[in-house]
Amino acid sequence: MRHPIALFSVLTLACTAVPQASSEAPTFNPGDTAATLSCEPRSLGFDPPASIERLIAASDSSILLVYQDAREVVVASADLALTRTLRLEREGPTGVATLNDAALINDTLFVVADGPRRMLRAFSPEGELRWALNLPVIPDRIIATPEGVVVFPLVLSDIPVGGAYLVRDGTVQDLGVETVSLDDPQMSTLANLVSPTVARGTSRVVVPRQFIAPVVAVIDLEGEDAPRELAMPLARATAPDAWWAPSPPYAEAEIERIIAPAMSTTGGPGPGEISVLTRSGVRRGEYLEKVVVRLDASLAVLDAWTVPYNAVHIVWLASDQAYHIVTAEEAWYRCSLPFPLADGP
Repeated sequence: MRHPIALFSVLTLACTAVPQASSEAPTFNPGDTAATLSCEPRSLGFDPPASIERLIAASDSSILLVYQDAREVVVASADLALTRTLRLEREGPTGVATLNDAALINDTLFVVADGPRRMLRAFSPEGELRWALNLPVIPDRIIATPEGVVVFPLVLSDIPVGGAYLVRDGTVQDLGVETVSLDDPQMSTLANLVSPTVARGTSRVVVPRQFIAPVVAVIDLEGEDAPRELAMPLARATAPDAWWAPSPPYAEAEIERIIAPAMSTTGGPGPGEISVLTRSGVRRGEYLEKVVVRLDASLAVLDAWTVPYNAVHIVWLASDQAYHIVTAEEAWYRCSLPFPLADGP
């Protein structure tokens, strides 16, 4: 997960504000239940080359790890053993200027988002270039789906872009997702950072914002309907700060007050579900408490569990029937679920 202050040093453009969503976000109260995820520590079966930028379920039994600073993409098994690695040079055969994100298609093709060059590049597991495609936007996040690769751009002012693009068969299609715009240019960029995932067993892409804006774009890639915008459920203690953003200069205490509706997002235990990692609004010593929330296809809350660690990344593995969580200190945990699970709000 990107830290807001670290991003601000490179975002200095201006933007024009548009009206915010008028509907209020639904809330849930983690304090209504004393349930805490039961987690056990895990160890990586390899030496990590840097801090993790992104954690994704590459399949029901494997995890894709993106190490942006090290320019490396790693695939690990459910027991966290290394299965393959793709290293990317700035110049040379792979020729990637900056590794913004990556996806894995059918376990046979790495797709890499090269931000500054506005390109997607696809490589075999051996690092052979299979194809390259120019994009009309700076790719920030990408996600593999049964219908193609969906690209989410870095949204900067004075550069009009859509909120999502589908790359399929060498073409780029604007999916018609709206972006968020605020008065402060840096906060506007922050409000458009997304944490996308594919709902379990579907071609439906769910796109919540990481910060500030409790709104979610839902894109049905198999249907003909336009993307829908839904409200993101918020922990009750954080709801009063929905849409709030500080003014410069930004103090650390103000940054902590910003809501984080979906710090990390993954599929869920049940069909059509997603799971999100968010903040409860409670401070636990030196960090803000985190909550894992199960959401159904309509984004109604099915379950919510507190996490006994300072979690920043989460991924659900169906083969394991468990969440794998990475903390701010890069510690790994496997978290099993209490059964039976709730099947309705």
